[in-house]
Amino acid sequence: NGEAPTDRNILERGIGEIRRHDAAASGTPLFEFISTYSTHYPFRLPEDAGERPLPTSEALEPRYRQVLTYTDREIGHLLSYLESRERRDRTILIVLGDHGFYMDLRRTSGLPENDNIWTTAIIAGPERLVGPPRRILAPASHVDMLPTVLALVGDRRPSAALGSDLFGPPRNGMRSAMAVRPGGVR
Repeated sequence: NGEAPTDRNILERGIGEIRRHDAAASGTPLFEFISTYSTHYPFRLPEDAGERPLPTSEALEPRYRQVLTYTDREIGHLLSYLESRERRDRTILIVLGDHGFYMDLRRTSGLPENDNIWTTAIIAGPERLVGPPRRILAPASHVDMLPTVLALVGDRRPSAALGSDLFGPPRNGMRSAMAVRPGGVR
């Protein structure tokens, strides 16, 4: 639509879609996927951040922290909006990273190594929908999202998905994780 793909624009568009859905008052569920942009290499702060970006000659860690602060602030706007909705008691929010990143580019590898695949997820919502607060420390990966989302919406039928519902028992008695990178599968 001619807009710069900044996290502010991306999240504002997401909020706009939720507003349109809520205004329709259809009672139908909404699944919205929002993918931010700034926290990906080369970690450049967009113009709408309201501050001067660190120079590209600066080390990666400070540049990453700067864009992470920007993205965090923009996600905060989304969270504030979600909290103001009438449907907040029926809203589940899933936040996850798509991959980790080496801060030392001399060690970078396309292989699925822990340093570039480890990430985390947060699933938040009313306890009646997501259960009690807890930490799941067992191995998991993105392939577990589909069965988890299906279970959260009440679809507990067998699935051809590779993963398993993170809130249910593992498929084969123990949790495992799968990583797919350009350099291989693990």
